[in-house]
Amino acid sequence: MGLKLGLVYRNPCDAVDAPRESEREIQPPSKIVVKRLLESALDTPHGTAIWLLAYSGMRRGEVVALMRDGLDLDKGTVSISQSVARQDSKLTLVPVKSRTSRRMIHLDAATIAVLRLHLVRTAEHRLAAGPAYEEMGLLFPNIWGGLNDPDSITKTWRRLCREAGVRCRLHDLRHHHASALIEAGVHIKAIQTRLGHSSPSLTMSVYSHVTPGMDKAAAEAYADAMNG
Repeated sequence: MGLKLGLVYRNPCDAVDAPRESEREIQPPSKIVVKRLLESALDTPHGTAIWLLAYSGMRRGEVVALMRDGLDLDKGTVSISQSVARQDSKLTLVPVKSRTSRRMIHLDAATIAVLRLHLVRTAEHRLAAGPAYEEMGLLFPNIWGGLNDPDSITKTWRRLCREAGVRCRLHDLRHHHASALIEAGVHIKAIQTRLGHSSPSLTMSVYSHVTPGMDKAAAEAYADAMNG
């Protein structure tokens, strides 16, 4: 006796919810860990670049592409217009990826002091290197004046973290910068501009986590508003 096969007019799988891809929760390092690592970093050739990553929220490719003429220490500003990328196995300067990534940000007094010392040291190195030095006007050149490999900064950071016994990616400094500003109550539009995000909604979607301290402050702020 043969089997009769009925036609299925609806896919049974349509009634099943597909598993959602879990988003990686951002867990920026603590302030104590960052301060300890930055103190160690200043003793390395890439120390000032790492410091600026933490205190500006820039991407590593943006930092190594900074030009000295885009730095105004009297006004305390730095201009970001390009990045270092690898194309056909060669490092090259490329424009930043979007209009909002092209920006000028302000620097704090401690970072200005760190950069002043860095400029003195790099000027001394240029003189000592002589004709072999390739002057490109970079703020963070390699030892011969050319483009610095962002991977070399990452390797230095990994070594510092390994020696300190902590797990922290170099990009986590950008997350720490943004999270610290949010917790400090800085307006989200200012944070978006500083990070070079395309919109405040993107910034909030990336940093949507709320710490217990922030939630407690929100509760107290509402109570104060009601009592006032």
